[in-house]
Amino acid sequence: MLKQSATLILSLIIGLLTIGCAATEAEPVTAQEQPALASTAVEVATAETGDIALIFNYSGNLQSTADIDVQPKVSGEVIEILVNVGDEVQAGDPLARIDDELLRLDLKNAEVALKKAQLDLVKMEAGARDEEIAAARASVELAR
Repeated sequence: MLKQSATLILSLIIGLLTIGCAATEAEPVTAQEQPALASTAVEVATAETGDIALIFNYSGNLQSTADIDVQPKVSGEVIEILVNVGDEVQAGDPLARIDDELLRLDLKNAEVALKKAQLDLVKMEAGARDEEIAAARASVELAR
């Protein structure tokens, strides 16, 4: 009986193995599906040519490569500035206008002094001594 039960158990095990192997029949191999990637929204536009305006604000210290002192030929009150900061100028370009009223008055006074010296010279030449004539000529030259 022991032999029969061992044969029965062995037969049962072989049968179960056969059924188990037969039940998992080979399935056709298919490509594994890849998980879907998260989609990213994009905006589509037509390419165009044009200017791109980029504005950057920076703070810092600037140092010029050359310093120039600008001094007028005459002194006076500035009544008009003819250039702006950053304008390109050349040597001799006017940068500002100075009030010339006092200069015009000085010119008139000099012209009057010249006329007076010329009249004095004419008077002296008419009846004066040589020293007086030389002094009058010097006055005329000085007035010029």
